[in-house]
Amino acid sequence: MERSHNGAVDAAGVGTNLGLLVLGRVIHALASNERVPYRDSTLTRLMQTCLGGNAVTQMLACIAPTTRDMDISLQTLNYATSARDVRLTVSSVSVVDEIDDDPMVGDFEDIDTDLNRRAIWIETVYGDVFARCVGNSADPLLLYVHGSGPLNSSMMWNHLELDIERIAKERGGSNLPTRFFNVAIDCPGYGRSPGNRQIIRTYPGGLISSVITALGRKSAAALIGSSQGACAVFNCALEFPAFAHTLAVCHPVGHAPQRYDKIWQPSLLIFDVEDAGHPVEVGRQMRRYLQDPRYFEFARSVDGDWECQHMGEEMVALLAGSWQNIKKKRKGGQRDDRLPELTRVAGGFKSWNEPHNGEWGAWCGIGEGAADPEPLQSSDDADAWRAELDPGTNMMVYRHVRTGRCTKVRPRGQRIVVDKLTTAGASAPGAAPSDVTSGIAAGTACFTPTPAEPALFESSDDEDSEVEEQRRDQQAREATDLAEREFAQDACDLCRAVLVEPLRLAGCRCALCACCMERTVRYTRQCPACGEGVDVDGKVPAQAVGTEEWLERLRMRNSTPELDAQQDYLLQLQLARTRVTRILLEYGSVSKSDGSKTSYTSFVRVVSVAGASASVKSIIEKVDFNINPGYSKPTATSKEPKNKQLGYAFEYAMARSYPCWMTIHFQGALGLPKVLLEFDVQERPKVARRIVIQLPSNEKGGFRASDTISFDAALPRNAWIRCAGTGGRQADVEYLPEPGADDTSAHYAAPGPVFAHMPGVVRETKSSATARGRSSGGAGSVAGSSSRGPSGQRHRSTSRPSRPSSRSSNDN
Repeated sequence: MERSHNGAVDAAGVGTNLGLLVLGRVIHALASNERVPYRDSTLTRLMQTCLGGNAVTQMLACIAPTTRDMDISLQTLNYATSARDVRLTVSSVSVVDEIDDDPMVGDFEDIDTDLNRRAIWIETVYGDVFARCVGNSADPLLLYVHGSGPLNSSMMWNHLELDIERIAKERGGSNLPTRFFNVAIDCPGYGRSPGNRQIIRTYPGGLISSVITALGRKSAAALIGSSQGACAVFNCALEFPAFAHTLAVCHPVGHAPQRYDKIWQPSLLIFDVEDAGHPVEVGRQMRRYLQDPRYFEFARSVDGDWECQHMGEEMVALLAGSWQNIKKKRKGGQRDDRLPELTRVAGGFKSWNEPHNGEWGAWCGIGEGAADPEPLQSSDDADAWRAELDPGTNMMVYRHVRTGRCTKVRPRGQRIVVDKLTTAGASAPGAAPSDVTSGIAAGTACFTPTPAEPALFESSDDEDSEVEEQRRDQQAREATDLAEREFAQDACDLCRAVLVEPLRLAGCRCALCACCMERTVRYTRQCPACGEGVDVDGKVPAQAVGTEEWLERLRMRNSTPELDAQQDYLLQLQLARTRVTRILLEYGSVSKSDGSKTSYTSFVRVVSVAGASASVKSIIEKVDFNINPGYSKPTATSKEPKNKQLGYAFEYAMARSYPCWMTIHFQGALGLPKVLLEFDVQERPKVARRIVIQLPSNEKGGFRASDTISFDAALPRNAWIRCAGTGGRQADVEYLPEPGADDTSAHYAAPGPVFAHMPGVVRETKSSATARGRSSGGAGSVAGSSSRGPSGQRHRSTSRPSRPSSRSSNDN
């Protein structure tokens, strides 16, 4: 060392000696099976992979032949001897085969720069959502939502997007943009989007609004949907009305279309009258309740694929007619520079144009100029991977068709070819590319086995059990949360007042106070808070199970002024029941298919009579049915309850729903007025509501035979009709809360000595002049009345009674 460094002590010499010293320690540790100090010097840290057993390492020991270097030569030989005693354990090296996850690998951009067809990922609060796009992102947004079929995806809209772009380019100008940004999403769990398929059903408004916001917008110029996607579009318009300017649906489904009367957006609806899965009756109800519908019906056997030929044209016409209003609100669906665009590239024209894992192809729209998917040709073989079963590990591997490159990780975004399993359990690794592509249909990315052959990919029992366990855990958490909320509940679900002698209904689990029970469920057998039917235990509504602790907690409450007022009010209601006669009527309609028409049966029946000696059969004299209210002569009259289930009934078949006004004539000894039910038959299998007619006990009404009470039943609802006793010709009509129709909370009014007003109701007080109603043409003092406007819709003005001061502390 002295000779090599000219006898000088410098950093290089020190570093060399230090490295050799630590290397000697490492070799000694390896030979003695002790902890190896690799990190004590730079030299041994660099040589760690060479000395650790994963490499073949050779050491050359150099000695001098002269006697003066004998000491150094002896040290060198001892050093080499210790190294020779090292015994290493060979370990396999894990080789990671990296896959290029660039989404444009094997893909290319659209040669038509105006259309710019491509695929993107949209980052929403519900996870990443795959979408196919047409157009420039700076143009107004048109958002498409597909149906719930197992193979439905955004690809179904490809042709319609091209139709709209072509027609807008031809007709665009001052009243319509010439271009739009068309975005068709794969709902979570469908197509290429990961996630739970129930998201679009459970949170339609949240998902759609999240997509619009992630695209950097405050609204969409139009929301377009099909089937279940149409239902999601309508629900989004109800939940977030500001996010959509127009709506367009094809073959929609919907729940409770009467809710759609709050949808103000211009709406395009297209129905196939021969499509039993999407009944046209639902569409006709939608047309009835929507404020601004454009409605079309067609028969596929006669008109062909009418929606494919005309939906794009009608959609552009809808936008053109509303564009002057659209562009003034929330940027008319255009980009808002203050909002970030949370998207990233998912592919080019190939990803937009080709189906994935058996997706259904484009069906809606003519698609002029659209490039149809092409089968896998020999020129595309370089982009294909073959899925094989490794017989050694019984695991799936993926082999590149051209290069032979093999990986255990499924290549993301690449075309996968699956062959049938051979008898040996794996496909021949040397199969030619032509053999690979021979069984692939146009645009298909996987092989679908016949029923006689087992599927190549199946979820294991472990995966199924894990999913099932997660589902059970989720259900257990939801049940626990529900139980905690129910245990802590102190207010009635209807009137929001403090609960007194409550009942939690067994079916819907709504909690009602005894006051609300006395006025509603006792007679209607329908929950006034949610509208569901009530389970009855004998003649009493059934109490839900698991409510003992909750009831015990409520019984242990301290007395408060509000609780005392509720109990006093309940006593008045119960006392009033013992001093009156109450006749319970049920009315409604039943519908069933009758060829090309629908048979509707309108009915009225007496359910019960309480507080009088009269029997059920001696209450009604006759019922007139009139399907043409413009004429006074009834269409039919029923003098006996010939139908055992429905009572007084009238059946008539028609291709659409129609008004059927029913006039109930009571026996003259009762002194009751006629009741005119202004009823429209419903297109549901059965609709029934109840009316309680009340008059003082042991007295008959003071009405004349010509007096008539008009009852607004176009939207069927439960109600009370209270009639004065002898000498009085005044009637009090109260409509009970109807879920989906009333948007106000229920409030109680102070009951009189005999009559108790219903909380949160429309109240009509009719004098004797008013009672004659339509028969005599009289007019009187009406606190709430109804009439038909020019459009045929009913308009109701209401007067709600104020709440007494002793109960105002809980007035919500």
